[in-house]
Amino acid sequence: MAEEKEKKITADYDKVYVMPEEYHGINPDQPKEIIREKIVTKTKVIRKKSRALPMVVIVFLILTVALLSYIGYLIYFKPAPEPEVIVKVIETEKKPEEIPEVVEPKIEIEPEIEFDPATIKPTKLSDMIDVDGDNDGLTDAEEFLLETDYQRPDSDSDSFVDGVELGNLYNPSGIDPAKLEFSGLVFTYVNPTFDYDLFYPKGWFARSLKPDNSEIIFSSPLTENINVLVLENSLNLSLIEWYTSQIDIEKQDEVVEFENKSGLKGVRSPDEFTVYFARGEYVYVIDYDIGLKEKASYPHLFELLVQSFVFTGQE
Repeated sequence: MAEEKEKKITADYDKVYVMPEEYHGINPDQPKEIIREKIVTKTKVIRKKSRALPMVVIVFLILTVALLSYIGYLIYFKPAPEPEVIVKVIETEKKPEEIPEVVEPKIEIEPEIEFDPATIKPTKLSDMIDVDGDNDGLTDAEEFLLETDYQRPDSDSDSFVDGVELGNLYNPSGIDPAKLEFSGLVFTYVNPTFDYDLFYPKGWFARSLKPDNSEIIFSSPLTENINVLVLENSLNLSLIEWYTSQIDIEKQDEVVEFENKSGLKGVRSPDEFTVYFARGEYVYVIDYDIGLKEKASYPHLFELLVQSFVFTGQE
């Protein structure tokens, strides 16, 4: 029996060379037990491979079916695109707009009223004087600067009303009659270029607007100013002749002449806001400017400058 098995094994070994390649590599010189073990191992490997092949085929078929199913889904179940909306504009004939009838308003023409210049009364400085609480001829604003009592007409009780004393160049707050220039209530402005002096109240500011001192401005605390201008009178006309040459013929009968406390003859404008003096080839103009105010706070201090104006030097 052993010999028959050996022969069979030998016969099988002889057939190794005609078996598939997976049986190659067995060394015939090895012991028979080893050869037998290798053959058995090879057989098991072949059997495992033969079993694995159907599994691969099955997996491949499953993937193929899944892919085909997905493609079919995309083809048959893909949502249809939204329909394209085409808007057509249909033009219609436009009817011309009806223009409403314009009704012109009726304008009633009032009868013309003839203008009479005589009915217009020029505003005068004396009509625009500010509050004077004690009726002493000085406004309350002026009494504040002159240190007088705005509730007493005669602040120094010397029997002279405050306004009268100031108009005569006296101190309205002095016990005894005293000249205003020594009261400390006023300053003296001296113009060496055009040879004139005048008083102006303390608390005001004097400055020249031109290098040649031909225009001086005296500024008050309440934005009211008094200006002194020097104008040329190349023809050496008298003050009346020069003044009438500057105004309309119709107003020449309104010339108001006066003489100040220094003895100078001058001319006052009809509105009382401007005073003129003349000497040689110059005319001196003193003008009171209250701007847009409706009331004049310092009319009597303006008169102070006018009454104290005096020429100096030789003519």
